[in-house]
Amino acid sequence: MRFSKKCASFALALVMAMAAAARPAAAQDPSATVRRVSVDEAVNLALEQNLGIAVERFNPQIDDMSIAQARSFWLPTLTSTLQGVAQDNPVTNALAGGQTKINENRFTTQVGMSQILPFGTSYSLAWNGARSSMAAWSGLGSTDGWVLASD
Repeated sequence: MRFSKKCASFALALVMAMAAAARPAAAQDPSATVRRVSVDEAVNLALEQNLGIAVERFNPQIDDMSIAQARSFWLPTLTSTLQGVAQDNPVTNALAGGQTKINENRFTTQVGMSQILPFGTSYSLAWNGARSSMAAWSGLGSTDGWVLASD
């Protein structure tokens, strides 16, 4: 009995689906009109509505970007570094002669360029510069001090 109820409900659903599909097109939308288009208009509509064609329009741009990315491997690489350090250190030497702190300043720079060439070699150019100075100060509030500098 249970099996026959399932078969009967399935048969009823199948008959309803077939009846809905068998309705004529005019009965679905009586106000529908036929649009007449030329061959050129049909082709233009197809080009606008087809997503596969729209995607294919981007492929040449994607290919150009891939080529540019591959060529960028051979472009030169530019580098630069600027670094400045200022430190005030307490005197740790008994021979400092009354000085309370040592001021140390350092400034370094580096600018460079390197490139890998298409035939397998590479080159690099660099310019490095450094400046440092050191001053020892007595803690008496004066701006006098002795300076050791090296360039």
